[in-house]
Amino acid sequence: MSLDKFRKQEHWSTGAVLVLGTIGIFTLGGALYDRQTMLIEYCFKPSNDPQFCTSDKRYIMPVHEFEKLVNAPASNPKSQIE
Repeated sequence: MSLDKFRKQEHWSTGAVLVLGTIGIFTLGGALYDRQTMLIEYCFKPSNDPQFCTSDKRYIMPVHEFEKLVNAPASNPKSQIE
């Protein structure tokens, strides 16, 4: 193999690595975009036990799950009677 042919092949290989690396970076960035889950911190405050909600007894859950629970219809059928 001549030296010129080797250098030409080396340039093509370098170009291919750069192109594929760039595509890989954009693909990875697109796959990981908006993957962070927003969390909400909440605590229970039952009327019969005010000590249940203390600073060390906090709970977290994803915001979308919390919103589903808040917006869900009441599970008590008597509360649905008008």
